[in-house]
Amino acid sequence: MSQQKVKGVEGPCCKEASAILNLSQGNSSYTQALNSTHLVGHPRFHVLCSKNYNKAEIINNLNSLGCTEVVTDQQGNTKTAFLTREDQNRTLHEILTSSYGRRALELLNQGRNEVILKIATSELTTNRNLMMAVVRVGKQLETKPANALVLLLGHHQHKPEGMYVHVKTFYPTEQRVDGYVLDVTRF
Repeated sequence: MSQQKVKGVEGPCCKEASAILNLSQGNSSYTQALNSTHLVGHPRFHVLCSKNYNKAEIINNLNSLGCTEVVTDQQGNTKTAFLTREDQNRTLHEILTSSYGRRALELLNQGRNEVILKIATSELTTNRNLMMAVVRVGKQLETKPANALVLLLGHHQHKPEGMYVHVKTFYPTEQRVDGYVLDVTRF
């Protein structure tokens, strides 16, 4: 199967970044067709719920409305999260318009199926002082500075050339990274 060309953000912040994340949420990437054990895109699972969220509504629409508190409650696990969707949108925009974000897109357009990008927050300009939440089994434990971001990019499954890049996951972490690391996956 031939690989389609993907695109990142081209316009001002942050409408396209939001569209990329929303189109990826709950949708399959190309690698899922190769390996059915891979999860569908779930970048929005790494964002805190809005203040007045309706848990039942989110559970009924998990793939489109999913947020960290509900997901960790259902899965019984711990995740890190952006504090708001706006923080996630703005940070994705900054990364995809950076030299390392453009390099990741180039690798995808040269035939790679997935690229993992790990970026120290010190590499960012606008989002250098990004805060993150730690959520365990539905409860926010703490808010603290993020040290790095992990972004897994790929192709949408069965999408035409010119489609936005697929974001399988995107989350802040307390792990330290020197600069940025591009890792090409085996798929």
